[in-house]
Amino acid sequence: MKTKFITAVLIALFGMYSAHGQVDFKLQSLTNN
Repeated sequence: MKTKFITAVLIALFGMYSAHGQVDFKLQSLTNN
């Protein structure tokens, strides 16, 4: 059962990281223009 919890945490962290990366990319495009 621990493996399911670990995978859930990894997916949540990856989702947060990908969302943060998208925000950074949008901010960079705005500042570059």
